[in-house]
Amino acid sequence: MTIQEEAAIIASPKRVVKEISGSVNGAELRRSFSLKDDHNREYRLFVRRSGAFPENFSVGIDVVLDNEDLPLRRYNGRHGPNEQLSHHESFHSHNPTWRDDRRVGKGLRQIVEEQDYATVEEALTVACQRCTIEGMEDFFPHLGQNELHFES
Repeated sequence: MTIQEEAAIIASPKRVVKEISGSVNGAELRRSFSLKDDHNREYRLFVRRSGAFPENFSVGIDVVLDNEDLPLRRYNGRHGPNEQLSHHESFHSHNPTWRDDRRVGKGLRQIVEEQDYATVEEALTVACQRCTIEGMEDFFPHLGQNELHFES
């Protein structure tokens, strides 16, 4: 995938089709969704938050190409101190790294410190805005009020 193709995929309006899974337990809160765009491309969106540490969260979107989930973006909270991964102490996003029309490895390597969110609710709102996702309010009715309910 080229940088231009990736930009077009991010800009393409996506709509939530259905919730794939959801779970609530003391350790982690999770919800996952299936999305589609006008070109019938499939996407997966997940929202995860630690039950013990609310600032430890991740909101991610993958595109499904050739039956493989390829990460597009991650919007993460603080994961705690880590000497090798200093970005884990701040709110940060991950974006793909591209070279020769192919992703370098499977992971998301470009790391950006974020000032636009400090909660999982704000991170989900930012993800929906930046990745052109519509329909999340059907599953999280209080999204604009900075309140998520993980019970589906």
